[in-house]
Amino acid sequence: MMNEHEKHIAHYLVLFIGLVLLGFGFIYFKNNKETELFITAAASVFYVLWGIIHHAVENRLTRFIALEYVLFGSLIFFLLFTVISL
Repeated sequence: MMNEHEKHIAHYLVLFIGLVLLGFGFIYFKNNKETELFITAAASVFYVLWGIIHHAVENRLTRFIALEYVLFGSLIFFLLFTVISL
């Protein structure tokens, strides 16, 4: 059975690996704006879902925490969308 420290490492390892893979995809498709936008959206959704699931598993999820993840994920998506669209 995993202790609390190992659970946190496992959770953040999932986040790190997911975002790294999406980052590599973003770099690999650097000349295709539509694919970059899709990867950006996928990364934002992945981050939001990861955050909500992470806090739900730890029984710390509130509406404000979920809203924070949604707003931060949306902000990052719109910032990257603006940069990609230029």
